[in-house]
Amino acid sequence: MRTRIVPACMEVMKQYRELLLRFKITDETDQGNWIDDLKTGVAQIAVVHPDLVPRELDSKMLKPNRYALVGPKPWKSRTIQDVVSSERIIDFGPNDHMTFNYLRKFKLSDLARTERYFVNNNESLAEMIEAGVGYGVLTLEFAERFSERCEIVVLNQGKVLDQPMAMAWYPRPSSPDYWSALVKAVK
Repeated sequence: MRTRIVPACMEVMKQYRELLLRFKITDETDQGNWIDDLKTGVAQIAVVHPDLVPRELDSKMLKPNRYALVGPKPWKSRTIQDVVSSERIIDFGPNDHMTFNYLRKFKLSDLARTERYFVNNNESLAEMIEAGVGYGVLTLEFAERFSERCEIVVLNQGKVLDQPMAMAWYPRPSSPDYWSALVKAVK
């Protein structure tokens, strides 16, 4: 959201100077809450996994989120099997299974420790990883941007897990120009 959607929307905001947008960026792993926000009118657009988009909504497929496994720089020379079997995962919360999904895709899940640390903020998660507390997944965009400022590295030879994403909204009988521009800008 921070690295793709907000910058795309800022371009539309420059074009439509009277347009006021409010972004609700959450690290919640229950994307069903975001669909509920659409249904109750709290939100006009939600970005969720395509399987969660109900038929009554319009939607657009976005580029997938690409998740990379990251660890502190000193672990770069360790084997991925050693890291996964001896270190703890750091995730957003108990319902966040993205790291396990990543490990399962690359046939590493059997090695993983089941007890995890939790922190519900990307920057704090990256800082904990930098400190050597554990490892986890971040979107590749965020990991690359954050690695410019701190001592984290992408592990597992840079392999990524793609997670499909869709932008969803209620259909509109006629869309103002700014709305069409927003839908078109977000990729």
